[in-house]
Amino acid sequence: LERTLNSLSKGGSRSPMRPKPRRATATAIPRAPRGQRREELLAEIKASPGATPADLAKKIGIRPGQVHGMIGKARAENLIVKKDAGYALKKK
Repeated sequence: LERTLNSLSKGGSRSPMRPKPRRATATAIPRAPRGQRREELLAEIKASPGATPADLAKKIGIRPGQVHGMIGKARAENLIVKKDAGYALKKK
């Protein structure tokens, strides 16, 4: 029992419970400048009114979840409106 207790207190060769988080590397994809994706979204909605979030995500090259978040903000700012299954720019 003492021998087991001693081996546990020394730390032994057990791996830690959680691995260390990975750090960003030089090969990581750079982030878009602030507001760039929003402008791309609004330009794409203007080019194809009624486009669905999935269609917009494919055209812009981002995940649909990101598009939904940007659409929510744009709707809150009254920049876009719902049109059929998609979205269109709000008329001024």
